[in-house]
Amino acid sequence: MSKQDTRSRLIELIKEHQLENGLTKLATGQLSMLAGITRQTFSRYYDDLKPYCQGQSITSLLSDDPESTKDFLVKREQDVTALQGEIDALKKRHKKELEQAIDKRITSLMNSDIISFEANEVTTLLANQSLHNEMLKQKITGLELKQARMQMSESVAELSPGSGNNYIAKNAKNLISFPLDMRKANLAFKKDEDFDKYEDAKDLAIQSILDSLKKFPDPSNIEVHLFQERYISSFAKFTEELQAKPGKIVVAIQLPIFSQEELGQVLFHLKLMNKVAIHIPFNPSEAIVAAAKKFNFRDVPEEELTDASKAKTPQTTWGFDEIRLFKTRGE
Repeated sequence: MSKQDTRSRLIELIKEHQLENGLTKLATGQLSMLAGITRQTFSRYYDDLKPYCQGQSITSLLSDDPESTKDFLVKREQDVTALQGEIDALKKRHKKELEQAIDKRITSLMNSDIISFEANEVTTLLANQSLHNEMLKQKITGLELKQARMQMSESVAELSPGSGNNYIAKNAKNLISFPLDMRKANLAFKKDEDFDKYEDAKDLAIQSILDSLKKFPDPSNIEVHLFQERYISSFAKFTEELQAKPGKIVVAIQLPIFSQEELGQVLFHLKLMNKVAIHIPFNPSEAIVAAAKKFNFRDVPEEELTDASKAKTPQTTWGFDEIRLFKTRGE
């Protein structure tokens, strides 16, 4: 399909949306999917159509289609008439409610209602504290296990010097971590609730990491470990448990993307690397997953959390050298 055909298809989809739903927002991700292109392709070649996705009337693009323009004008008249009717109804209802409020004397809650309300508040507070305590216990258990593993590793190293294991002491030169800082994007989303803008910020942050990797002198010595962020575990803890390897630079990247197509684009940028592995955290307990999202990822947009929870497990056929699923411990 040519660019012009794709553009015509996009305009037709926006027109259908506005005829059906009025001048309401149409997410570019949804529009791109319906048109059979990626959101990145839309942003690159058809970015001028974004205002119409945000609710700007598309009539200016329909100069060669008088029938569609007529449909839009008729629809706008219908919308105006309907809105005027709603305004009139609201005015009448407001006047009636105001008269009732003036005639009605103000009363307070009965004692039993107050007691019931306070009891519910206390019950909710205790439930939250219990859940938090359980999470703290799980963290303590995890730390104890980690300490035990470290002690065992040290003991093995002392008993078997020169045994030829493939791991060496970690430092800033042989193990490099690339966390994704989305704090500003999260705060911006709370203000404008524009998920398209949030995803654009995420794409730019990921591209910045990939561009940094291209500056490394010898990609054949780089082993990349992608941490597929599912918002249930800690990237920092993941990097702590990664091991350095002799003769290699181990790179850990926090990667909150989920579709095969987007992962394929990342793999294209990493094609010269010695090895690319992807690590996927999971936990069978819905309560632990829900608690992790509530306490550790409460600033992340709900749409992002939903995309993560619905993501398919990557396959080696997608181009990865290694795929690792690991169970979290209620971090």
